[in-house]
Amino acid sequence: MNTAKIPFSEIVLTYSRSSGSGGQNVNKVNTKAVLKWDITNTLFLSEEIKLRLLQIAKNLINKNGLIVISSETFRTQEANKNSCLNKLSKLITQASIKPKKRKKSKISKNQKEKRIKDKKNVSMKKTTRSRVRDY
Repeated sequence: MNTAKIPFSEIVLTYSRSSGSGGQNVNKVNTKAVLKWDITNTLFLSEEIKLRLLQIAKNLINKNGLIVISSETFRTQEANKNSCLNKLSKLITQASIKPKKRKKSKISKNQKEKRIKDKKNVSMKKTTRSRVRDY
C-alpha cells in the first residue's frame, strides 16, 4: 500500500458524526473519517505523478490544494479511516501508472486495394441499376 510511504505528518485525519440512519449510535459517536492531504507541498511524489494525480482527483481537491477524502460507510472509526487510506492509495497507484502513448496505425496495402475494389463493385452495381437510354 502506497500510503504507508506517505509520512503521516502530511496526512490530517478528522472525525465527525456520520449522517443518515443509524439510531442513537449516530448521534453520539464520531465515526465519519475525513482525510486531508496537501498534494502541492508533498515531497513524497514526483512532479509528473502529482500532475496526473491532480488530473485524476480534480473533484476531490479543494481551493487550498488539499485532497479531501471522506468515508462514513462503516460503523467504526477505524474502518472508515482505513477506507480513506485505501481510497488515497488507489488514487496514487492510478496516478503512478504512466499512460501508454498511442501509436499511429498504418493501413496495409491489401486493405487499401480491397477497399477500392469494394467501392468499384458498389459503383458497378449502381450503374447497372440505372435506366438504359436510347439515343
